[in-house]
Amino acid sequence: MAKQNRTKTNEIVIPPGTKEIRDYAFNERDKMTSVVIPDSVTEIGGSAFAGCNSLATDLVWKGILLRAARSNSEKIVIPSGVTIIGRGAFSDGCQADVTRQIRVVIPDTVTSIGDGAFYNCGGLISVELPDSITAIGAQTFSHCTALTSIVIPDSVKTIGDQALFGCTSLNSVVIPSGVKEIGSFAFCNCSCLTSIAIPDSVTEIGENAFSGCTGLNSDEIPGYTH
Repeated sequence: MAKQNRTKTNEIVIPPGTKEIRDYAFNERDKMTSVVIPDSVTEIGGSAFAGCNSLATDLVWKGILLRAARSNSEKIVIPSGVTIIGRGAFSDGCQADVTRQIRVVIPDTVTSIGDGAFYNCGGLISVELPDSITAIGAQTFSHCTALTSIVIPDSVKTIGDQALFGCTSLNSVVIPSGVKEIGSFAFCNCSCLTSIAIPDSVTEIGENAFSGCTGLNSDEIPGYTH
């Protein structure tokens, strides 16, 4: 379990010799501006730095983007060298300014996006996923209420539970031919969604995957209900 030394009020240095930083260890440390993680750390739990909205620079550890720095830019570029976007890396307060229109560029070096990575990013309007991604995890873009478009590459096989739950500005989605599974509540409450194409490759659609999608009229979507 991580202990901490404070060099300044808003800077945290994890002591050398620490091996593990547990789930939610530094969750919601709103005033924290920087973190130093020693080489001794071999494991960092999910959402360990979620809600740390004052970081001056992106927090990257061994190729994992643990937490994105707050930015005033309308174009967010994932840092070079990042292979994994961690759970909750952009969630909640991070990039939550709904007055800005934010686009995220994810390079093809990224092979995995953690659950809830962009959860509740109120200013996010578009994202293009690279061909290196094979799954959209649970709640990855849930409650991104300004998100109008998402490009899902042919490489994606699974769209997880609540992946785009409550994306109330999303108006159309094309599911690529490689997708086999759409999780429960995946597009639930996407009330502006008027068009969605589901390929024959999909063999499983979870419970209430399209419930609350009041703009859809198709009777051909299995499990579709208003």
